[in-house]
Amino acid sequence: MLYYIDEAEMLFKEIEATDRRRVLLHGDLHHENILRDKEEGWKVIDPKGVIGPLSMEAARFIQNEFSFVAPEERLNALDKMVTIFSEKLEASKRIIAACSFVLVVLSICWCFEDYSQDEWVYKLIEDCKVYLDYVNSLKEW
Repeated sequence: MLYYIDEAEMLFKEIEATDRRRVLLHGDLHHENILRDKEEGWKVIDPKGVIGPLSMEAARFIQNEFSFVAPEERLNALDKMVTIFSEKLEASKRIIAACSFVLVVLSICWCFEDYSQDEWVYKLIEDCKVYLDYVNSLKEW
């Protein structure tokens, strides 16, 4: 686990150096926090309100969706999600993927803080390998 923390720290420094767009982020943007109201249209609820690189906004959405994908489809699904967010946020695929990896590592740390169930922690640690291998396959920042 310490290896993943070290990698996340290194990647986050690269993210900050590469994506200098600091914005107010929702901080917990995922499918359960995006609602549609018939009168007012789309709404995003439960913001955390943190400042950070714009590319970090994609990370929670990707992590949550990734958990619904069958293991044999994860790499393909990850690439599709990263590609879409990369285009929409005008950021490299490597930045978006790195943000997702960093958030998974943070999620593991939060699990330890919250004394979460071991199965969930082990699953996230397994996910780290998929994310990090994918990040490392993308050379261009």
